[in-house]
Amino acid sequence: MGTENIKTTESQPAAQELTAALQKSVGPILAQLFKKIKINQVRAESGSIADLDVDKVILGDATINKIILTGTSAKLKGAQAFLQNVRMVLQLKFTLQWKVDLGWLGSWDGTNDLGSLPFGMDLGNISIPSLANIDMNIPSMSVDNVKAQLSPINNLDLAGARIKKISARETEIPAEAFGLSGIGIGSASIKNLSVPKTATEAVSIEEFTPNAAVVLPGVELANVQIPSARVDNVNTGGFNFMAQASSRSIGADLGILAIKLIVTPIVHMDVGTMTIQDVVLAATASKLQVQDIQLPVTIRGINLKNMVLQTVDIGEIAM
Repeated sequence: MGTENIKTTESQPAAQELTAALQKSVGPILAQLFKKIKINQVRAESGSIADLDVDKVILGDATINKIILTGTSAKLKGAQAFLQNVRMVLQLKFTLQWKVDLGWLGSWDGTNDLGSLPFGMDLGNISIPSLANIDMNIPSMSVDNVKAQLSPINNLDLAGARIKKISARETEIPAEAFGLSGIGIGSASIKNLSVPKTATEAVSIEEFTPNAAVVLPGVELANVQIPSARVDNVNTGGFNFMAQASSRSIGADLGILAIKLIVTPIVHMDVGTMTIQDVVLAATASKLQVQDIQLPVTIRGINLKNMVLQTVDIGEIAM
C-alpha cells in the first residue's frame, strides 16, 4: 500500500508538466473558434452554363441626349383633309398711281395707298377629298433630351452560356464559427490550390441593380429608309394663313394727267381644327445620329443551372 502511494505522488509532477505543454501548444488553436476565411484570388480558365433564365429585365426611362437627322426627305401622298370652323376674310387693297405732265413746265408722279376693303364670311366645314403628293426636304433636324419609356423584358431564356477567364480577388467569407465537431482552428493557409473541375447544380440571384445607369455608345446610321406606311389620322389645332393673288389694274390717260388704279386681293383664312386622314408616308435620311443614351436597368430572377468551371486555380486560402 505504501509503495502505490509513492508512485502516485511521483507521477503527479509529470502529469502537470504534460498538461502545461498541451495548454501551451493547443491553447491558441482552441482559443480562436471564430475566423474569417479569406481567399486571395480565384481563377477559372473556362466554364459553361447549361441553362440561363432571367425572369424579368426592367428597363427604366431611357434618356437620349440628342437625335440628329441629316438630309431628310419625306413624301406625303394619298391623303384627304377635313377642316372645321373655317372663316375667310377677303381683303381688297387699293393703290393709285398718278402722273401729271405739263410739258416744259415739268412733270410730277406718285403712288398713294387708298386703303382696303375687307369682306368676311364663315365657310363652316370643308372637306378636301384628295391632297396632291407633298414633297418635303429637310437639310438638318435635331431633337434634344428625348425620353422614352421602354417595356420590361419578361421570361428571357438565353439557352445557356459559355464563360472564359473568370477572376475574383480578395474574397472573404463572413466570420461565422468554423470548426469540426468542437475542434477549433486558430489559423490555417493553403497556397496554389488547383481544382480540375467544379460543378454547381443551380445558382439564383433575386435582383441585380447597377448603381449607375447603363450608358450606351452613340449610334450612327447611313441611308436610313422608312418604307411607305399608313399613318394614323393627324389632328392639328387652330391655325391661320394668308394668300395674295396677282394684282389687277385699270387706268386712264388724259394727256396731262394719267392715273392707274391697282387692286390686290388678299385672302386670310382661319381654321379651327384640321384632320388629315388616310395618310401614306415614306421618308429617307442620309444620316441618323443618336448620341449619349442612358438607360437604368434592374434584372430580377437570375437562374443558372448546371454551371461547370474548368481548371480552377485558387491563389491562397487563409483562416
